[in-house]
Amino acid sequence: MRQSTSKSGSVGEKIAADYLERGGYTILERNWRGTKAMKCPEIDIIARKDNVIAFVEVKTCSTGKFGAPETWITERKRRRLAQAGQIYQALHENEQGGFRFDAIVVDMRSDTTKLRHFKNAFLLSDIEEG
Repeated sequence: MRQSTSKSGSVGEKIAADYLERGGYTILERNWRGTKAMKCPEIDIIARKDNVIAFVEVKTCSTGKFGAPETWITERKRRRLAQAGQIYQALHENEQGGFRFDAIVVDMRSDTTKLRHFKNAFLLSDIEEG
């Protein structure tokens, strides 16, 4: 029996957070949305390593019928992540260091879960205005 999308997504986010921690990252936030008044898009994981904050979008697949999970991060989604990242930065302006946007794909289509981490998955300069 396949897991529901939201359940497999939560499991994928936990797997991704554990992976990042094992890799020396400190998890600062999970499922961050700012305050309710901000109506900020959600960032799945915000993590820090080596004075760099990574805003991480996690995509989990448990079936192959929707194509490659890394293609699910559309231009619209990248714009929303960039907006959320900029809001987070403005709220934490005293923190030193850089930032980047990462993607982690958790593939649960077989008995062995596979994970791929795309560092610098996109740059703010790559995002079309609109």
